[in-house]
Amino acid sequence: MNEEADNGGIAGRGRPADSRAESLIYDYHRARLERDYADIDDADELKSFFFEKIYPPPEARAALEGRNRSIRRIIRNPFFKIVFHPVTVKTARQLLELDKLTNDANRRIAEEMRKSPPPCPLDDDAYFKLCRAATTEDESRRRLECAMDVFNYSRLLIEGFPNLRDVFKVVPAPLLKIAGGALEFGIHGYNTLLCHRERLQYYMETIERRESDRIEKIFGGSGDAAAQAGGD
Repeated sequence: MNEEADNGGIAGRGRPADSRAESLIYDYHRARLERDYADIDDADELKSFFFEKIYPPPEARAALEGRNRSIRRIIRNPFFKIVFHPVTVKTARQLLELDKLTNDANRRIAEEMRKSPPPCPLDDDAYFKLCRAATTEDESRRRLECAMDVFNYSRLLIEGFPNLRDVFKVVPAPLLKIAGGALEFGIHGYNTLLCHRERLQYYMETIERRESDRIEKIFGGSGDAAAQAGGD
């Protein structure tokens, strides 16, 4: 069996190897998030929304670019700035930054995987080493900060404007066309979060604490994933 086969095709060059690496990274993140947050068993809709609309599989991520283009049009449109609360625009900007930072980090980790192919599937120890080689602690903390901003701004909208969905009914049809997939995404996210508004603060604090601890383990620990794995 050749080296490329041993490493799931990662050692090769070109798009197929990139796709394989991206799939391994996604599978690792999904498995570890489901593991680390298994105790939060009352938020299935939120988890589904995250894995479908925020961080979908690599083969579905191309569709996000259309949504992101719609978001950019919205935050540049003066009418939307009047109709929507400023927090909505802040949420959109942070979401765009989070998506870019995530894509950049995953791309660099995938490049590192080609240099030194890890085991398949990825485990914590291998991922921690890849992370340290391809990214920095500051970058990881900025991604977490963006994620928390998106969550917090969304929470503020839910708590301050429980009837925000009614605003969408008065937006003129031409502007709805401009909004495109971004508005559909926003409505879906708003309705999903609205169902959990009593627990949003707890979710946010739990995620921030666990992910911050994880970053510390990756960049400040000994690198022994067996001793470092886990939530809080």
